[in-house]
Amino acid sequence: DILTANAALDWDGDGDIDVNDRQFELSGGIPSSVVPIFTSDGVYGVVGVEGGSKSLGKLADSIPQKSHWFEGGAF
Repeated sequence: DILTANAALDWDGDGDIDVNDRQFELSGGIPSSVVPIFTSDGVYGVVGVEGGSKSLGKLADSIPQKSHWFEGGAF
């Protein structure tokens, strides 16, 4: 959690978000930033690590909404 530094997701899958969920091992090397993958099932995170990538699992249940914009020029 960016505001409290507590765990925000259940990384160990035990059903509780506690101190054991504050870290997990990715792989060797320096990981990339988290890349969000938007699906109809929710938002999943992927991190680039040494030798490939590592899935962080589902980060959010929110389903993305389409949005559009129009950038008008001077008339």
